Amino acid sequence: MANNVQITAGSGTTIETIDEGSGVERQVIVLGSIGKSGSETQLTGGQNTSANSIPIVIASDQSTIAVKQTRSSTGTQSSVASSATDVTVLASNANRLGAIVYNDSTQILYLLLASGTSSSSNYSVQLAANDYYEVPAFYTGVIKGIWTSANGNARVTEFS
Repeated sequence: MANNVQITAGSGTTIETIDEGSGVERQVIVLGSIGKSGSETQLTGGQNTSANSIPIVIASDQSTIAVKQTRSSTGTQSSVASSATDVTVLASNANRLGAIVYNDSTQILYLLLASGTSSSSNYSVQLAANDYYEVPAFYTGVIKGIWTSANGNARVTEFS
């Protein structure tokens, strides 16, 4: 028994041909895209070419289509001197794809992944001496920090 699917094309819906290499082509219907705008996830009609969007497609032959995520080719390193008062470890960056923070100190580093003031009672994660933290993928907001006492640095690598 065959399954029939009828799709009524709405505004922004397109039919495209994808070249999969080696002479293989596939027709797909692009229904829209899922993208991120600020803190909201949005479903939009048609193609959204922003780096934070993923196309929604239906293959005409019901086969699987590989989706390639945006990858980083740039790592930017910085060093933030430890402080017993709240400091910005990494500024907000809409183009950030990921980051690593290494606590190059003998003191505990309290990281806050939010705006506000970091403290030993207001933090997202605490890093002991020589610990590192991988910032969740696609978190683009500010990262604040405070140490138990000033000693050493935070070694930061941001990927964009």
